[in-house]
Amino acid sequence: MVGCAQSGPDDGLWSDDVAAQVEWVLAWRARHPTGGLPPVRVTPELFVALHNVARQTDPRAGAAGRLIELVHWSHINLLGYHTTSREVTDGVLAFYRGVVKLLPEGTPWLCRAQRGLGVALHRRYAHTYDHADLDEAIGILESALGSARDGPVYLVECLSSLGIALRDRHIHAGREDPADLHRAIDVLHQALRAAPPDYIEMEGLLTNLGNALHERYDLTNDLADLDQAI
Repeated sequence: MVGCAQSGPDDGLWSDDVAAQVEWVLAWRARHPTGGLPPVRVTPELFVALHNVARQTDPRAGAAGRLIELVHWSHINLLGYHTTSREVTDGVLAFYRGVVKLLPEGTPWLCRAQRGLGVALHRRYAHTYDHADLDEAIGILESALGSARDGPVYLVECLSSLGIALRDRHIHAGREDPADLHRAIDVLHQALRAAPPDYIEMEGLLTNLGNALHERYDLTNDLADLDQAI
């Protein structure tokens, strides 16, 4: 049996058997249907094992599906939206590297895991200004677009993240070559067209597109960009 944590998510006493870990976590979840995440350390191997359990039914339903949804969003929320901790960013980056490596092509959650990895790399770039992190983030986010089969929201999120990363690369390069900026604007327009009417992050998407258009206006003095930005 997998032991329960004594004080927090990093204190779990684990069996070495991932199947036993899955059994314990699902049993805990059944006893706490509205209790959030179980007090355990979630490794990439456990996440993918739970993903595989959920695939046998419906990844959006059932105990396993609800649990991996919670696990996924708990890590997304650590990507830097509410913290600037380099340690947290590195931890989330390592987590998603493991998940992306373990998930086969064509499976649910791959798009979300790839986006998680891309955003984590982008967040690390914000700490290090290492151009390699930004280049890798853009490559991963482009891969995520090809995996976005879970619905329009996930496609919009991948497009939005890619557009932001491309604009940052344009800025990092000294704003001399507008190619990344042009592509960022195209990608953000695609995200806007794909977004459902009730998309929860619509304001942020419009703000990012407006900022990119204003940036291009500063380069070209094209009033059409300024009109769109306003």
